[in-house]
This record gives sequence, C-alpha cells and structure tokens, in this order.
Amino acid sequence: QAYTNIPPEMKCPICKQLMVDACLNACCGQSFCDECIRDKLLDDSVCPACGEEVSVSQLISNKALRVTINKYKKDHQDQIAKLYSDCHIQPRSRDSTPKPEPDMATKLKSPPKPAAAPEPEKRLPHP
Repeated sequence: QAYTNIPPEMKCPICKQLMVDACLNACCGQSFCDECIRDKLLDDSVCPACGEEVSVSQLISNKALRVTINKYKKDHQDQIAKLYSDCHIQPRSRDSTPKPEPDMATKLKSPPKPAAAPEPEKRLPHP
C-alpha cells in the first residue's frame, strides 16, 4: 500500500502496512491485519506481540480501529491518487494478480503472421 506517515496504532506489526480488517488478540489486545495474524497463528499459535499461546478463535474484530482506518483512508484518498498518477502505478488489492497491458494482451491473442514465401528463382534463357 502506498500510504505514507501511517500512525503507529494503524500499522500492522507483521506487514508494517496500514491494517486491513483490523482485529486484536485476546491475550494482549494488540491489533493486526486479520489475514496477517491468522496466517501467523495457523503457523505456530504464538502471539507475535506478547509470546502467549493463542488460537485463531480468540481473535476479535477491532471495529473501532476499522472505522478509524476507513476515515484515515478517506482523508488521504487524494494523496494516494496523486502518488499513483505521479509514478504511473495502479493500486492493487492484496488478492489481485498483475494483468498484462492492453497492447500486450492484444499481441498475445493475435495469431503469428506467416513468414513471407520466397520469391521464385528467375532463370535466364539459354543462348
């Protein structure tokens, strides 16, 4: 994500980006991106903030932080649009895949052009 100067309380301690679907751990109250903490806990069941054993079922949606993050995103929409237009990058969501540029897609769909047939050999008449 292209957000700059993210307030620390909105930054995921795992991916270091603006949190997506913020949720908090019941063990210590630390918030994370939902996907980041689920992946981490499914891997080893240890909270990265406090080291306590915790399960995915103990995660709680942090609705207040989600509202705050949505407001932050809305307030910074112009900054993000300018950043993307300045560097010609299009924003992507986490689950999107890169798509070929339109001219490349057209090239990929077009059948290859056949090679030009060689010109017939010219014969000189015999004397």
